[in-house]
Amino acid sequence: MESHCLHQTVHGSIWQHDHLGVIEIRFSTWDAQFKVHNFLHFKQLVDRIDIQACIFDLDDAVDNLWLEAPNGDQKFRLTLCELIHLKELLAGAAFSLYVYQTLFELWGDLEIVGD
Repeated sequence: MESHCLHQTVHGSIWQHDHLGVIEIRFSTWDAQFKVHNFLHFKQLVDRIDIQACIFDLDDAVDNLWLEAPNGDQKFRLTLCELIHLKELLAGAAFSLYVYQTLFELWGDLEIVGD
């Protein structure tokens, strides 16, 4: 198994590339690749953004948010709607990683069928 989709929505997908040791985010108009620990850190950065506070903030600057990749080589501009969609995508992928890790701990190396 070299690559498989961890999670996919109409707004993007997240792929795990075992042969490269990276997780790739394909979202909206941009793609990014992270090592697993950087992916989890990026997810934490996104999760820390208080969407409810952004919704009620009348400042125009909040309409477009900037996110910086953990390794610092990429910046992403997101609207509030895109941020909500990205949070959903990241949560689904993180859950898939958790399930794969749990299955691996229980039964060892598994081949994913049905991708």
